[in-house]
Amino acid sequence: MTMKMRKRLQCVLVRASAVVLLTVVGGPAGCGSGVAYVGNRIDGGVGADGAVVTPDSSIADGAQPLPDGSQPLPDGSSPLPDAFVQADAAPTGCSALGCQANAWCDTGTDLCHCLTGFVDDGAGGCVAVNPGDPAARSQTDMCQRWTDDHQITTSPAWTAGPNTCDLGTLAPGAIADTVAYINLYRYLCGLSPLADDPDLNESAQYCAVIQDQQNFLDHTPDPSVDCYTSEGANAASSSNLALGPTHPAPTIDLYIDDSGVSSLGHRRWILNPSYGPAGIGHAGNAGCLYVFSWSNSGTPDFVAWPNQGFTPISVIPSVWSFSSNNYTLNAGTVVEVVRLSDTTSLSVSLYVPPTGYGQPAVAFSANGWSAQAGETYEITISDTNGPMVVYQVKPVSCP
Repeated sequence: MTMKMRKRLQCVLVRASAVVLLTVVGGPAGCGSGVAYVGNRIDGGVGADGAVVTPDSSIADGAQPLPDGSQPLPDGSSPLPDAFVQADAAPTGCSALGCQANAWCDTGTDLCHCLTGFVDDGAGGCVAVNPGDPAARSQTDMCQRWTDDHQITTSPAWTAGPNTCDLGTLAPGAIADTVAYINLYRYLCGLSPLADDPDLNESAQYCAVIQDQQNFLDHTPDPSVDCYTSEGANAASSSNLALGPTHPAPTIDLYIDDSGVSSLGHRRWILNPSYGPAGIGHAGNAGCLYVFSWSNSGTPDFVAWPNQGFTPISVIPSVWSFSSNNYTLNAGTVVEVVRLSDTTSLSVSLYVPPTGYGQPAVAFSANGWSAQAGETYEITISDTNGPMVVYQVKPVSCP
């Protein structure tokens, strides 16, 4: 991404969870009777009221992807991989019937697919795949996942409507690409995947139209601006905003990098363990990602970016971060980085970003050095009583 695009990225506004009241809407309606599902696409809280969200053990505890072709269709024929296939001759496909939760409708083929991060459960649904421990992954597995999911499959992403302020059409494949990017970064950090929500997508689309028409980013757009709607303004106050890319998926790279954003708010919302579902909107070169929804499960000990274990060298940011609800992180926190190849202690600058963007965090950047592929960096997070967490980051060049 160009520096121009990075400079035009803005952070979401702080909003205390105590005053955020959000009803998370469930997934789209099911596909109805007479439809069998076959799929093998694989991947990989705390609620708004502060209550702990209990993980669904059928989803969170090690669910494994089904092998390709393991579920024959009722007529004995072999299933098509990575797709929900209508087993009987239905007059219409998913464009008319919709898809189950955690799936998307490919209008080109009229077939439903599990979103990246979810897999067919053999009973007509898509369930989350446990992302596993980032520190235990092989370089090959991590790079394969990066290569598979960090790509754009649908272009153009957005088609304008007949009038200037129309929402236009954001292609289902572009939304699925964006979810894949989000879940890729969450997978790298060992976080549960999320899905998009149609109602939140629509709200985010109203937001994107406003941002695109005014050609600058504003979380509180003035009612006098072109294409203003109250729904779009409400979404703008609850979203990450970006200006530059013509596809919503690359905006996720910008948010995770968060160059020039001292709060690291975009990154921290996306890598918030309880984040989900997402609302994805894009119009022209403006994107809105609704982030004020917290229905996901999983309570990892901490979230580090760059992630612990193997990670692509191409996404190592200028500012690293460590977030957690389990440790006290403040001005007295100490971060030490050691390059293990020569046991050199590397100098870092540390600061504490403001609260109100997901989990509490500390941020640190390199002084006089830069991460190199093939090296291992050991990070120790300490307080006045000594080390609290030790983890390793292993940047590599993926093919």
